[in-house]
Amino acid sequence: MAHLLLVLKHDQGLRRLTWHNAHKILNEEFTSAMETLADVNRLEYLEIKFLLISCKEREEALIKVISNATNLRVLNLSDCDLQHQLVLSDGFIEALASSNIRELCLSENKLGNKVLTAITRVLKAQQPNIKLTSIDISENCIDVDGLLEFAESLGTVMSNHSHSTILRKLTADYNVRSCEEQEIVLKVFSALVREISVKGISNYSNFAEFEAQM
Repeated sequence: MAHLLLVLKHDQGLRRLTWHNAHKILNEEFTSAMETLADVNRLEYLEIKFLLISCKEREEALIKVISNATNLRVLNLSDCDLQHQLVLSDGFIEALASSNIRELCLSENKLGNKVLTAITRVLKAQQPNIKLTSIDISENCIDVDGLLEFAESLGTVMSNHSHSTILRKLTADYNVRSCEEQEIVLKVFSALVREISVKGISNYSNFAEFEAQM
């Protein structure tokens, strides 16, 4: 961990950081790393996967990075055990809305429809100059009604937007359960998103395992 902090502080060429499988890292170590990232403000790409961010100290440290890292363009928080309280918090929403992040991945966090509420708030806060253009919300236990309500919200935002579409890419794989639901979602989003992926749960490579997780 000490070596990582030295790299974060002194590597002037560091633009990308991928941090996986750090389940045993202490809260103070994670906080120190996040504070260093916020201070150096060089990263353009940050990927944190399989690292539990489900306590107040880690959540606050993450929000600080998002708020301060003005060069950050891609943020991947896949499978980080993110909680509803974090993604719906004013601090998280405001940090994302004021950031320069273009691509956001919140996949595999089992956030349900609440993740769509959070994204809608971010997009509305960024009007009329929306920066967030690519979103991945795969494997979040989102139902078809939530996706259709999200589409309606996007349509409202788009009415105040100068471009024909808001999002360049939306990935919402392994949420809907049937081919019928998949077709409905694809049709509704076709006018709102340039590129959309909505693979059904039945396409999952290990369907039985996925069903057990739901």
